Amino acid sequence: MNPHLTRAVVLLQQSRPDLAEKELRQALLADPNDPRAHAFLSLCLAEQDKLEPATDEARAAIGAAPDEPLGHYALSVALRRRNRFDPAREAINEAIRLDPGDADHWGELAQIELNRRDWKGALAAAERGLAIDPENATCTNLRAVALVKLGRRAEAGATIDAALARDPDDPLTHANQGWTLLHAGEPRKAMEHFREALRLDP
Repeated sequence: MNPHLTRAVVLLQQSRPDLAEKELRQALLADPNDPRAHAFLSLCLAEQDKLEPATDEARAAIGAAPDEPLGHYALSVALRRRNRFDPAREAINEAIRLDPGDADHWGELAQIELNRRDWKGALAAAERGLAIDPENATCTNLRAVALVKLGRRAEAGATIDAALARDPDDPLTHANQGWTLLHAGEPRKAMEHFREALRLDP
């Protein structure tokens, strides 16, 4: 793997998309048709709300390697962030068709279904992802959100408690715990988790 691409993946995992973007542009100078570099660049741009170029990079990834699921996943993320939920759903369904064993694909589908206010669909997708990877943070959190929306707050609380026990420093889990407690009529406890989420990710 191109060393710039390797560094970019690490930077993305560290939530540093601006630095990852620079590495990926270097990787593409060396190989302008690298589908993974285009796909990861799309994800970096989406994280920075540069959504039109993110969409273009995802389409470039798909054009270079239509059977590579990462490009379709990246396209789904970019389109979802542009509130284009139906085409985003088509893109992630293609990623799932190509690689149904990737829990992150099911997490992306769960997020789309939440955006479409299909709580049952979101729960089903999140649970498919958790069947593959029981510790997937995205699927865990989206399962909890769907459970809250379906009025199953006790199950949501148990899901988030388990996620916090595994990773007490996940800001998204703390935010979701805050929402769960708010729905349960416990605003003071909710505030503690919202504050912790902001401390971890201002």
